[in-house]
Amino acid sequence: MYAKRSILVAIDEMPEPVWEIFSEQFAITFLRDGRDVKPLLQKRSFDILFLDLFLSGEDGLQLLRDIHTTGSTQGGAKPRKYRLTAGAPLDGDGILPAVILTSAAPNFSFAREGLLYGACDYLLHPFEKQTLAECLERVCRRRDSQSQARASPLGIPFGHSPEVPLNDGDRVLTELMLTLTPCLGTDSFPYRLEQCMEQILAYTPNPIQADYQCRVFFRMLVKETFERYSWLSNFLTRSECEGIEAIRDNDSHLVQSTCMHKGNWLNSTISILYPATKDQTINEVLVYMLNHVDTPGFQREVAQTFYISPSALSERFAKTVGISYHTWLQRIRLHRAAFLLRNTDLKLYEVCAQLGFRDAGYFSRQFRQQMGVSVSDYRKDPGQDFQI
Repeated sequence: MYAKRSILVAIDEMPEPVWEIFSEQFAITFLRDGRDVKPLLQKRSFDILFLDLFLSGEDGLQLLRDIHTTGSTQGGAKPRKYRLTAGAPLDGDGILPAVILTSAAPNFSFAREGLLYGACDYLLHPFEKQTLAECLERVCRRRDSQSQARASPLGIPFGHSPEVPLNDGDRVLTELMLTLTPCLGTDSFPYRLEQCMEQILAYTPNPIQADYQCRVFFRMLVKETFERYSWLSNFLTRSECEGIEAIRDNDSHLVQSTCMHKGNWLNSTISILYPATKDQTINEVLVYMLNHVDTPGFQREVAQTFYISPSALSERFAKTVGISYHTWLQRIRLHRAAFLLRNTDLKLYEVCAQLGFRDAGYFSRQFRQQMGVSVSDYRKDPGQDFQI
């Protein structure tokens, strides 16, 4: 099925009988002491490395970190300046082994960290024949595609072969993102986001990989959202939106539901601050004010900017948006105030002055009415998902 490939099995147990099934297709070497792994990798090249998280002598995760840091197992190699992807090409000859992490008992937090350092899969041992065969199939296909891309004069990016499934990552996630971002700020967004998350889980049966892919997809969503709506950084920080790293349980469905909750909260914020309409001029007014929320301007000045009269602006705004211009303007200023209270040390009177509120008492009453909490309580504990 394949040209004979080399496998290094670094597991702190006696070799399992299941490996005999694959001995004709692969040249398999076994090690039980973690201190022997690195010297052997420096002397010989292997296509695939099964690495126990809890090797004696030197644990597998530390060894993987070392490979990630240097970018190579060969002595004298230059440190890499980017994250190592399993099977990525070396600066010199050869290709780093594809690393499959393994352990006798589930340890999802260590496994997740291993994926961040370039491991391509995680299996529990003792291995089942079918599971091991499917894993080897995926890895061999991946390495074939990477070798072809490396030799191609077209410079095809690594990990983007259409024959490689979601485990290689970016292509499928990008395609899903292209279907999701047009729904931002609309009522269809929650349904489409749920569809995307379900497709990720369907493509990725391995729970560690599913967890990782959901997190990557959500970070992509936040990045795309902030690029699509440049004014959003006046009201939210990316770190406020990306707050899913605290979830340590490797339950891909928990990660999925959290991503959906955060994504829908983000979408709701956009729809409230930017109620896009069919009137292009009003849409431009909305974006203009969202970008200049810190420079309060009179309605007359805004109208002049768009070459319409103040009365026409009021009428068209109320007709298309459904609320008055002044009501919406106060809404975005209060949201901007909430941002400043969360992320700066400005005093209350400084926030009021910056946003055009002359009376701090009036501002405090309006803030409580919109946010559901007093200014002082909000500043003490703004919460992750503040009221919108």
